Amino acid sequence: MELLIVIAAALVGWTLFKSQPQGGAASAPASTGTTVDEYAPSSPGPLDFIAQAIYQYEGAQPGDRNLVNLNPGNLKNAPGMTGTAGGYATFASFGDGWDALKNYIANLAAKHPDWNFFDFFTYYLGGTPGQGAPASEGNPIAYGQYVANYAGVSPTIPVSSYLGMS
Repeated sequence: MELLIVIAAALVGWTLFKSQPQGGAASAPASTGTTVDEYAPSSPGPLDFIAQAIYQYEGAQPGDRNLVNLNPGNLKNAPGMTGTAGGYATFASFGDGWDALKNYIANLAAKHPDWNFFDFFTYYLGGTPGQGAPASEGNPIAYGQYVANYAGVSPTIPVSSYLGMS
C-alpha cells in the first residue's frame, strides 16, 4: 500500500511539474536549440520544483531577460557566469544557467535553514529578510507565495525543510 502511495505521489508531482502556469516548458533561445524540458528530471524533486517556479516567475517567454542571458533565474552573480547583460549574469548555455540556479537555491537554503519562502525571496530580490526588498526589485511576498504554491507547500515553512535539508 505504501509503495502505491509513493508511486501515485511521484506521478502527481511530475504532472504538476509539467503543467504549471504560463506553459511550463517555455523554449530557451533559438541559439541553444534547447528547451527547459531537457533539464527536467524524470522524477523531479523539491529543488526542481523551486527552480522551475523561479524560471516561470522570471519570465520564461521568448525575448525575456532570463532566456536572452541563458540565466533562467535571473541571477545577478553566480559561479560559471560568462559576463553580464541588463544587470544579470550571462551563461554559455542554458544548462549552465540552470545548474547555477539550482546550486544557488541549495546553497542559500543550507546557509539559512530557518528562512521561509518569504525570507528567501526577500534576499533573492536584493533585500534583507525581515526588512523587505527594494521596491525596484519586486515583491518578495508575491514571489514567495508563487513559488510555494507552485511547489504545493505553505510559504511559511523553511525552504531547507521543504528541500529535505533539516
